[in-house]
Amino acid sequence: MMRRLLIGVVALLAFAGTAQASVPGHLVAHGTANGDFAFAYTTATFTRGDLYGSERPMPRALWARGLGKITHQRVSVNCTREADNTNSSRSLHHRGPGIWRVPLLAGADFCFVSIDADGGGGKIRVELRAA
Repeated sequence: MMRRLLIGVVALLAFAGTAQASVPGHLVAHGTANGDFAFAYTTATFTRGDLYGSERPMPRALWARGLGKITHQRVSVNCTREADNTNSSRSLHHRGPGIWRVPLLAGADFCFVSIDADGGGGKIRVELRAA
């Protein structure tokens, strides 16, 4: 009896760990929309240190996530590194719902990130998640 209980507890802990690990990072920003021609959008700004008075520190990693009946997602990333006056702009495209890692400029002092998605026939949601 004790062995079955122990196996059950171990299985429950293993399942809870994988369910929690399936969505990386914590939610930073999100947007939702619904309808036949839905369009969801959100943005986030990150800074290193006390620059620009931001409340969001530069993340170690960033993910974009789309949920629902999404046909297309777009992420725009604009970063600046002031030490060597480097600017970086990227646009990433992804078809359908899903989650993927967003590359940031190494050593960036400031990053502005936006995500948008379009879809239809229901509710859609876009998220920016950081760690």
